[in-house]
Amino acid sequence: MGGTVGIAGSRPQADGRLRVLVVEDLPSDAELMVLRLEEEGFVTDWQRVQSEPEFIAALDSPPDVILSDWKLPRFSGLRALEIARAVSPETPFLIVSGNIGEEAAIEALHRGADDYVLKDRLGRLGPAVRSAMEASRLRTEQRVTQAQLATLRMMMAPISRPARRSAARGRRPRRPRGRSGSTCV
Repeated sequence: MGGTVGIAGSRPQADGRLRVLVVEDLPSDAELMVLRLEEEGFVTDWQRVQSEPEFIAALDSPPDVILSDWKLPRFSGLRALEIARAVSPETPFLIVSGNIGEEAAIEALHRGADDYVLKDRLGRLGPAVRSAMEASRLRTEQRVTQAQLATLRMMMAPISRPARRSAARGRRPRRPRGRSGSTCV
């Protein structure tokens, strides 16, 4: 990994660095992306890959964000996106390309890319990364909350069955018998 450049609200490593995986065949373009993130205040630990086997190997240590060119000589941003969504679905994935057309960009978004940034508009990269990371954090929180709710429902099901049966019969649930104002033990 090369790098300098975490930002608050991300999932940085213990040392505060944001792990960035750059899928790019041109080293200079990868360096420009990272430099732009540094200018936006990110502290990164980054790695550049340019082939499918390198990309798959790099996902063994999941990055905090993936920046991918759309067209590479022996690989594509679309294939990288498919692999990333299968291996690490919550990792923000942004297409950073100089020649992605509108239809291809829409296809990438429909297939799960968080955003796309044109290489001649890298000023959008920092805000796009922040936004994608926040959306990923919210999706993760929502998934955790839904799992907790499902667990709570399973735990409450045996308790609420008698009340549901009584309601279905048009009756109120039975109350424990005891003296008025007293509590049954």
